[in-house]
Amino acid sequence: MKIHTSLLMIMLLCIPSVLLAEGENKLERTFVLDRDGKVYLEFRKGTIEVNTWGRNEVRIVTHKDASLDVSHTKENIRISANRPQAHYALFIPDMAHLRVETISGSVKAKEIGGAVDIRTTSGDIEVLAAKNGASCKTVSGDIQMGKVTGNADLKTTSGKITAENINGSIKADTVSGNIQIEAFSHADEVEIESISGNIKLHGELSPGGIYKIDSHSGNIEIELPSGSNFELRTETFHGNIDCDFELRLSGKIDRKIIQGITGKGGARLSVSSFSGKIRVKKR
Repeated sequence: MKIHTSLLMIMLLCIPSVLLAEGENKLERTFVLDRDGKVYLEFRKGTIEVNTWGRNEVRIVTHKDASLDVSHTKENIRISANRPQAHYALFIPDMAHLRVETISGSVKAKEIGGAVDIRTTSGDIEVLAAKNGASCKTVSGDIQMGKVTGNADLKTTSGKITAENINGSIKADTVSGNIQIEAFSHADEVEIESISGNIKLHGELSPGGIYKIDSHSGNIEIELPSGSNFELRTETFHGNIDCDFELRLSGKIDRKIIQGITGKGGARLSVSSFSGKIRVKKR
């Protein structure tokens, strides 16, 4: 019994020292910023996670050895860090605009009220909920986006693009990766291009909208509501074309090109693939 009691006392005495060590390794700084202020983040390497809160403040939490260079006013704040590897957690006002630049690191942003602009050379990007559009660009990494109001601009050289619940125009571009866009709506313009990846596009066309989908050596699948109205042009050189919609055919028609109108027309849908299959299907 005495042995057990002694062990317990030793464990209890160790707990405060462990917590103290964790606290000593943490750097936390807070700055005043307008609710709709601008936040600029520049990091060489590491992981970045940005969340919003109901305070007119920016708080950054990272390792104590991180070297932070901060310049700020109440309208904007610029934070840069040169530590080789670290995790950075930031809280920004709920309507603030966000711009992130990093050379090698992944970025995750959630519930951003202002415009979002994220650029990284090597790393994944994830944006979950943005109320004023988002632009995400990476050279080597995947892009994931969901629940965005406003225009979405997505580009990666080597990686896949996944987006859903986009309420606005979309531009998505990748050289060697698949692109999947789910549940898009209210898009005046959609432009999607992949050199060597498959493309899947599921959503609703806007009357008068312009939609251009192109893949050099990948398959293309477009799924639309059964009552959709649009003008269609599909073209492939070494693939097949399959369309579930009844078309009033027009112009040049052969095994490589199909043109026609379904319903009342309106939206213009252009789909092309050099050596892949094309399918336009009903939902």
